[in-house]
Amino acid sequence: AGKVPVISDGELVMFESAAIMAYLADRYGDGVFIPPAGTPERGLYDQWSYFSACELEQPLWTIGKHKFALPAEHRLPEIFGTAGWEFQQALKILSQGLGDNEYLLGDHFSAVDILVAQTLNWGVMFKQPVEQPNLVAYLERLMARPARVAALQRETQALEDR
Repeated sequence: AGKVPVISDGELVMFESAAIMAYLADRYGDGVFIPPAGTPERGLYDQWSYFSACELEQPLWTIGKHKFALPAEHRLPEIFGTAGWEFQQALKILSQGLGDNEYLLGDHFSAVDILVAQTLNWGVMFKQPVEQPNLVAYLERLMARPARVAALQRETQALEDR
């Protein structure tokens, strides 16, 4: 499908970040990174997962398409203002949903926090302001997680070794 990311696990080949995260968490997470199916917590996990892909990421992808992904003749820089406004609306909803919690599911880190934090980070890289104090603290907390820092170091080393 020409998508990134993509994973293969045995015979299974998957694309779409949220689906990949849920699959990996269900298959290999020993119940730590995703709540069990059919529980209210899983309902909230799914809600924030779909929100991340459909509401939070969508305006960023619109910006990305019109900056670099679409052929030049199809790019519309006029769309940046609307996309930025949409991202800000999504941030308001996310901020309300997070509230005073450490993580989206309360005090328990889950795979959906990875999805949302990476999307927030993408927004920052696209120079979209994230001004809600709870979201700023959430993003800082998640970007500093030891596993993320270690993964970035491995990625940097692999790119340097090329």
